[in-house]
Amino acid sequence: MDHLKIPFELIEELNDLSINLGDELRQYEGEIFRFAT
Repeated sequence: MDHLKIPFELIEELNDLSINLGDELRQYEGEIFRFAT
C-alpha cells in the first residue's frame, strides 16, 4: 500500500500546482489584456 500511496500524493500535489498556475496565468493574462486596451 505504501507504493500505491506515493503516486497518488504526487498526482494530488501536481493537480494543486497546475490549478494554482492556471489561476496565476489567468490573472496575468487579465492584467496584460487591461494594459493593452
